[in-house]
Amino acid sequence: MGLTSTNTLTEIQKLFDMFFQGNAFFDRLVYVLDIKFNMPKFQDFIHHGISHKLPLDADKIQEFGSLRGDLFYRGALTEEQKDYSSVSAALHDAVIFFAEVEKQCGVAIHTAIDNDDLMYEDFLRDFEINVIAPYEKQMIVLYTAAVDYERENAIVKFNKDFGAYVLPQFEVDD
Repeated sequence: MGLTSTNTLTEIQKLFDMFFQGNAFFDRLVYVLDIKFNMPKFQDFIHHGISHKLPLDADKIQEFGSLRGDLFYRGALTEEQKDYSSVSAALHDAVIFFAEVEKQCGVAIHTAIDNDDLMYEDFLRDFEINVIAPYEKQMIVLYTAAVDYERENAIVKFNKDFGAYVLPQFEVDD
């Protein structure tokens, strides 16, 4: 039996699950970028720089939960099969995804406060600033760049240039 209220754990479980769903979402995005848009370098970045990191971030939630005696489970995933008409449309959905993650983190923070689970409040505020906010910023930067490249009818060039838009915490070794 853990130290955390059931209400708080319910909201944190939702957040935890979002990171695994995000992994599925970004894996689908990788396939679309590779097959439909022929962007091998950019899809490799999305795969290793974003998709593979998401389950590791879920592990951070579990690791903190274990300090409190809380047990999380990996919930069911929704199948990801959306097709995209453009790279910017896909990245727009990525921005929306992380905005939803931030929103759920806020719900979990307020639930922790309401249930006097103040250790989780502290953890989640740090998690929101140091984990979620950088993902949001990265997706906004990539989305904005893709829109600009598409406007110039040069999205193919983005496959080579995207590295100039990658934030330091997301750089992947070649």
